[in-house]
Amino acid sequence: MKKLCLLLLGLIIVTFSGCITTNWHHNRRHFVQIREQIRYMHKEFDRIFMDLEPDPTER
Repeated sequence: MKKLCLLLLGLIIVTFSGCITTNWHHNRRHFVQIREQIRYMHKEFDRIFMDLEPDPTER
């Protein structure tokens, strides 16, 4: 039952995103963009809430 629910959830996410493709290069662009947005959000959180400036040694 769990596997069926996960499969349905995956199909719903793909369908509602409006992007139905199995092209790996296209999907990879989405994953890279999500990763960059998370990295930017983390950097902004550190700057605003922790008063930390970016460290050039960190990437």
